[in-house]
Amino acid sequence: MKHEVLRLEHITRHLHGRKVLNNIMLNLYEGEILGLTGLNGSGKTVLTKIIAGLIPGECEKGRIYFCERELSQMSSTELQAGIYYIDREIKLIPGMTVMEYMFVIGLRGRKRFFINEKKIFSQTERVLTMFGLDISPNQQIDSLSQEEKHIVQICTAVNLQVRLLILDSITGTYDQMMMQTLMLLLERVREQGIAIIYVNNRLDDVFEHADRVLILKDGRNLRTLSRKEYSKQTIINLLSDFESRDEEMLARWATGEEVLRAEGLSYPGIIHNVSFTLHKGEILGLAVNDSMVRSKLGESLFGCSRETEGTIYMQADTEAGLQAGQEAYPLSGRTSRPITLKDPAAAIRNGIGLVREHACRTDLYDNFSIAQNLNFLLPRKMKNTYGVIRPDLEKYAANSGLLQLHLSHSPYESIEVLSDIDRIKLIISRWRLIKPKVLIFINPTLGIDMFAKEEIYRLLSDLAEAGTALLLISSDLEELLKLSSRIIYFCKGQIQGEFSREDEGSAEAVKEKILNLFITR
Repeated sequence: MKHEVLRLEHITRHLHGRKVLNNIMLNLYEGEILGLTGLNGSGKTVLTKIIAGLIPGECEKGRIYFCERELSQMSSTELQAGIYYIDREIKLIPGMTVMEYMFVIGLRGRKRFFINEKKIFSQTERVLTMFGLDISPNQQIDSLSQEEKHIVQICTAVNLQVRLLILDSITGTYDQMMMQTLMLLLERVREQGIAIIYVNNRLDDVFEHADRVLILKDGRNLRTLSRKEYSKQTIINLLSDFESRDEEMLARWATGEEVLRAEGLSYPGIIHNVSFTLHKGEILGLAVNDSMVRSKLGESLFGCSRETEGTIYMQADTEAGLQAGQEAYPLSGRTSRPITLKDPAAAIRNGIGLVREHACRTDLYDNFSIAQNLNFLLPRKMKNTYGVIRPDLEKYAANSGLLQLHLSHSPYESIEVLSDIDRIKLIISRWRLIKPKVLIFINPTLGIDMFAKEEIYRLLSDLAEAGTALLLISSDLEELLKLSSRIIYFCKGQIQGEFSREDEGSAEAVKEKILNLFITR
């Protein structure tokens, strides 16, 4: 009879004011692979990090038992020895060899004064050979690919004789051959009696190897399927079953002429031949799960990346808007011009703005006042003939912005008094002051609660209704379906499909088609 390695009882947890886990229950036995899946924001990563002891603080409700001992009563050293967590972020130490890394991790918390290099070489070679890997113990960590670094971490877990291995969405960049190598490796890890939690949305891979699949939705157990019960279509149907969204939000505006066209955008190793068009008053959704692809797409369109190849065309208001000798291009009946984005200042001059992921932490200056942050993009308009900012105009603009945001703070208070949601609203209001033609958002509601999300959605809707073209680059499928009239789905930096609400007829039809692509790539 197999021993129970992990048991979760009624786990409930809030983060940033939002309930991310709601009454989660599961158990896991030695040598078992549990597939954990669900849409972005369903709580998969939070759950696995709580199990691994990577999120501080106890759960508001419930208990976690690991190897028949309650997790809250175990020391950090015991947790490290028994649970090994691997995600997409590479945590290997640069400059080390493979055997040096395995040796350092194996000695955490222990006192050793002498190192037997022959012994650790032999031990590392034994583990690598056991899994049929063509990696030398003396090979430099820096010379390994990202996939090989993940494999070294898995071998390290086996070398440590852990009881539970957690793999959190590590296969986003894996090709088919690398997936086969990983799955063969996991089968051999299973044979060592190690329990595995395998977090992934590539359900075809989970089907072949998982003993059970736990589906999370909105932080709760949606369903647990045994190997005999589950199928790809079953999970699609379960994930597609959602409440009807507000259809009027999309119907409140009509899109106009094209204002931007991207042709053949490419960034080495990340973005591959991306082309799309964007219309006045439209919210175009780009469904992108890879954080690197999201950031490079936004940065390329905002002049932050000089390595990007391809051409970007912007609408010129009149023929006079073209420079002397510049060729005109048709853009839905209007004149367009190719633009060169050497830096963000060039993007702003051409009418393009960007709100980054985690903008409330990166796009504001903590040592500036609210007024200074709000008027940051308007220095020329705020200065007098001597180049000095006029306080009266600065105060007027700041008060107008705060009034629009329904904030009662003084414009001269420090930006630190604002909450994350108020900071995001302030950033959006800052862009509204200069009225860009195109405004790019990257995961604008990441990490904020559901009520605050509705406020952001209303601001985006107002921007589109006023004629601003919005490019929404997001990993939140529900958000994209609620706001976008068109959605372009990305996988591995390439466009895999485009879906229009007008063509498909409903958000549910669009969602099911995207899910079919999402879980088979």
